[in-house]
Parts: sequence; C-alpha cells; structure tokens
Amino acid sequence: MIPAPTQSAPVPISDEHQFREAIRRLSTADYLCLDTEFERNQTYFPRLCLLQIAAPGEVHLLDPLHGPDLAPLEPLLYEASVTKVFHSARQDLELLLRRFGSLPVPVFDTQIAAAALGYGEQLGYGELIRRVLGVELEKGHARTDWCARPLSAEQLRYAADDVRWLCPAYEALREALDRHGRLEWVVEDSARLAQPELYAPPTQEIWRRVRGLHGLDPARYPLLQALAAWREEQAMANDLPRRWVLPDEALVALAARGHADGLERLPGVSERRLRRWGKALRAVLRGARTGSAGSQRELTAPERLTPEQQAAVQTAMRELRTLAGELGVSPSYLASRSQITRLLLGEAVPELTTGWRARVLAPLDHIGPCVRAARSP
Repeated sequence: MIPAPTQSAPVPISDEHQFREAIRRLSTADYLCLDTEFERNQTYFPRLCLLQIAAPGEVHLLDPLHGPDLAPLEPLLYEASVTKVFHSARQDLELLLRRFGSLPVPVFDTQIAAAALGYGEQLGYGELIRRVLGVELEKGHARTDWCARPLSAEQLRYAADDVRWLCPAYEALREALDRHGRLEWVVEDSARLAQPELYAPPTQEIWRRVRGLHGLDPARYPLLQALAAWREEQAMANDLPRRWVLPDEALVALAARGHADGLERLPGVSERRLRRWGKALRAVLRGARTGSAGSQRELTAPERLTPEQQAAVQTAMRELRTLAGELGVSPSYLASRSQITRLLLGEAVPELTTGWRARVLAPLDHIGPCVRAARSP
C-alpha cells in the first residue's frame, strides 16, 4: 500500500544553506519527481518561474526569480542512479535544457506509462492522479501568472501537488508496468525524450504550422517557408513571441503576393514593424524569388497512394487495431497511420523497427515482414 503524502503548502526555499541541505537529502532518493511553472506570453523562450521537486516524504519549491542560484542542483539532475520522474515531460525538459545546457537523465514520463497501461494517450496529470490514486486535485490555478510575486498559499499548494502526488503515482505505475512486463517500453520511450535534437527550433518546418497555409497556392509554399523561417530566427534572436515579429496573416499575405510593394497595406504589417523589419523582409522576398528549383520540388505535395497501397495500409491498420485491442492499449500508442504507411512504402521508420515495438510488431502477418526486413543486416 502506497501511503498518501502530507498536504502542507511548502514555502519556496529562500537561502543557500536551506537549498544545499535540501539537495543533500534529495540525493539519497532513488527517484525525484519534478515539474516546472513557466511563462512565455512575452518571450519566445519559456521563462522558468518555479521548479518543484519531490522525493518520498518531502517536497521543495525552488524560486529561480528570487531564490538561490539553481546551479548546485545540476549534479543531481544528471546523476545516473537517480530517476527523474515527470508527467508529460517535454516542456519541462525544454526548460531545463535551456537553463542548464543539457537534459536530465534518466527520465521516466508518467504520461507515457499511463499509455502503456491502457489509460489512453495524452492523459492529463489530474486525471492520472484520479484514476491511479483516487485523489481529486484542485484545478483552480492552471492559468496562474507564475512569475508574479508573491505567490499565495493556494498557489504554492497547487504547485506542490504537481509533484507531491506524482511520487505515489510513479510507484503505482511502475509496479503495474513490472506486473505486465511493460516497464521496458516506458523506459525506452522516455529515454527518447532526452535527445537534445528534439528541442531544436524547427526553423525550416515551422511554415507548416502557419494559420491560413491551406488557402495558398502550393507554388507559394517555398516563399512561405522562407518567410516563416526568417520570422522564427528573428523571434529567437530577440526572444520575442513570433506573432510580435509578424502575425500569421501577414506571412500568408506576403507569400500570396510574392513581392514587397505596398507592404504597409498588408494585414498585420504595422508602421512599427516596417521600421524594424521592413528592410529584412524585402531581402527575404527577393531571395526567395531567386531560389533554386530544387527547393520548389521539396515542398510539392506527396504523391497519392495507389489503390493497392491504400488497401495494404488499410489491412495493416486493421491488424494494428486488433493487436492493440489484445494488449489493451491505443493503436496510435503502438504506431501512427503515417508511420505504418511509410513502413509499407519502404521508408526508414526506426521507431517501429528498433526496440520493443519491433519485437511486438514483428510477428504480425502484414506489418511484420517490413519490420523484419528493416532489422535484417
């Protein structure tokens, strides 16, 4: 039986001695549960406002804005013998990577663990705690301005609960994974989150997220790509939200017209923006117009599948759904339709042809031959 944690609201650590004493105690734990609170409404990069860290029996709140320097925590974050537990770890890891320059290891993501046990993908923290521990958490401070000071006792209790209950939840999930022989699945999938390239800004691919993209002539996609990449670089260099450089509607309008005449008449292109970015924008537009034909080909729509290929994908997806039903997990947890399609077309899909997924998928009649072929030397 996993004991329920105490529910007092800890006070953020305020001095160096208290901080080092907390680190000393935490360093004796087998695992640590971590969460972050941040703000990014006025910046490109998220601003770390609060770091919560817990081990069985204790919870600490670290204030990077007004508390001691977090540098002494770094050795503990990279201690290989101590597992770092997060729920939906990606944003937290991005923050820690930016703060410390590298990613904590090893990592265990309880959202991934929940998916492996059939709770469904993208399960929220509150729902995880309710379903695993039977505890209803307060929901009132999800949109708090965590950089404002002072934080109230209610806010501090809410922040502490994000790691306080993660400790018993992690233990319960790990026990269930051991029982079902799926601990390896979660350890392997969580380890993928510790790859720094995952957090590199997708400068050349960000155009695909621009609102209004699908209203453009595909022939204008290379220009939109160039404009969106330029905006991303400016936003990063100046640590500004990308919409503060130029909103999506301006990018689409610029890509649609393809020239710099009358920039001031376009939606979202204010006089202030023109003063700051106009010269650079004109250079991007000129450069994109003289771009290579090769870049044009890269952005054309993929060829449609033949009827035979479509039928093969449908058959493979039915097979995948049957297997997922037998395992009690979501089919998309095993593989996405896009991954299955790429696999059947002979493309490299290492997520399916290495590790535990390869072993699970290899015996299947239609998917298996592709997995086994990719694994063959």
